[in-house]
Amino acid sequence: MNSSLLWSDKVPERDGTKSSISDVSISPDTNRIIVAVGNRVLLYNAENGDLIESLKAHKDMVFSVHYSHDGTRFASGGADSYVVIWKANGQGLLKYDHPNAVIQKIKFCPTEIKLVSCTETDFGIWKPDQKRVLKEKMTSRVISIAWSTDGNTFALGTITGLISIRNLLAEEITRIERKQPVWCLLFVPNIPSTGKANSSDKTSDNDILISGCWQKALSFYKLQGSNYKLQSEKTLSYYPCSISYLSTSNNKSSFLIVSGSNKKACLYSREGVRLSDLIVKDSWVWSCASSTLTSLTTNSSDKVVIGCDNGDIDTLSLHFTAVHALYND
Repeated sequence: MNSSLLWSDKVPERDGTKSSISDVSISPDTNRIIVAVGNRVLLYNAENGDLIESLKAHKDMVFSVHYSHDGTRFASGGADSYVVIWKANGQGLLKYDHPNAVIQKIKFCPTEIKLVSCTETDFGIWKPDQKRVLKEKMTSRVISIAWSTDGNTFALGTITGLISIRNLLAEEITRIERKQPVWCLLFVPNIPSTGKANSSDKTSDNDILISGCWQKALSFYKLQGSNYKLQSEKTLSYYPCSISYLSTSNNKSSFLIVSGSNKKACLYSREGVRLSDLIVKDSWVWSCASSTLTSLTTNSSDKVVIGCDNGDIDTLSLHFTAVHALYND
């Protein structure tokens, strides 16, 4: 694997306050990147780093951004209690609120236009054909969200260590108890020993749920019956803040990108084996996002974008080549 830096940007301080990057997301066609910083959403050209728009629809900190599965829109949520739905060109479509609550995390469904938004007291499910947002109470602050690959279930990770698995009616299916904050969650397709996933098996029952917990661990869970059972756990030397799934452009391999308090973005195997450092920074890497192979992808290289506590934004291009032989270790 070879990685090269496509471009970097640094958001300057404002009134003596650093511009920490809260979240980043890459469009499905890998041509655009959105960044949450301060009370703004920055829209970048992913190839050259040109700033296309600086969007100001929030009155307070923006904590989360995410693209829809088809790239026709993206969303942002922040401390002003509002979620804003945007067109791909940066034009605002609509907004809804969680009254008197901070929007901590948002995430679009991977199969249809459906958005989950979470706060310290509840979560909501928004769909364009619904007049009102379905909301359910939570007992602690939600800080991470993951959708299953079939879009039929989602997982919520909380500051107290609870992982709540929900269906589309917002009903809790099962739960997992951890002892520290679950800062990142990710569902990945379960690929059998043949190395190829069967498209007919694309259901949440076949997914692996990965949690990045501040017990300094990556934990891998598999659904068995009605419960998720721990399959394996990898100890980390740092607090994981973000985890992303990377499917290479030739669709032959998949990896994990993990970032956090180690001030790095690291490449891992899908089983959690650390492979290499992609980039080393001077501050915590709060967010990372990677491209995945879709019908919308037009570029041959795989991209990774990271956002740092000190305002740095870096976009990497990854190129994977076949390994034909190994000698010794």
